[in-house]
Amino acid sequence: MGGVANGKEGMVRNILHIVAGIVFIMLSKSQFAAETGDTSIDGTAIRPGCAVVFEREFLHQSAGSLGATPFFVLPIWTCDDQRVLIDRYDINGASPEVVEGVLLKNQALVVLVRWSISSRAADFSGHFYRVFIYRHIALDGADACIRDCYGMGAFPEGWDGTWKNGKSAVFQYKDANSIVRKLSKVWKNLDVPEVKEKQRLNN
Repeated sequence: MGGVANGKEGMVRNILHIVAGIVFIMLSKSQFAAETGDTSIDGTAIRPGCAVVFEREFLHQSAGSLGATPFFVLPIWTCDDQRVLIDRYDINGASPEVVEGVLLKNQALVVLVRWSISSRAADFSGHFYRVFIYRHIALDGADACIRDCYGMGAFPEGWDGTWKNGKSAVFQYKDANSIVRKLSKVWKNLDVPEVKEKQRLNN
């Protein structure tokens, strides 16, 4: 019974995530200045002429603020006139950077995001990584991508760099192929060879 309840609860969370995403992309323009992303992933594996585009949303700063303007990154599914927000990568001490993105043949989207940590006050110098995995679904004829919590559970967030005490940290999944190889073991039915360039993030 607990498993059924957890499954229903997970489904409700996923639906709420989609609704919140659509509302966010409609309402957020008053708070953030948008910039069309210069990176994208070809969405032909799902539908010809579509793509996942990564856009930056700059946080408004008061006049006289020093340093680069921090920003969020929004992965957005674009297809003809349709624009659907997939997620939002928040500012985490630094602005997020999309390192890798790949759309697999089973229509799963994999995105690797990192944050740079270089403050003198920090105990660590390097990068902090997170792997995001999404499943494409269609709801009443509309496209949506929801987080695959099971797949993401195989990739704990991690550090890559050097601690203040001199010890080093290495994050194992810093490219698309290492992530996909791990996923092939997690999903078991995923038969994916080395990731092709066409599937990957276009800079």
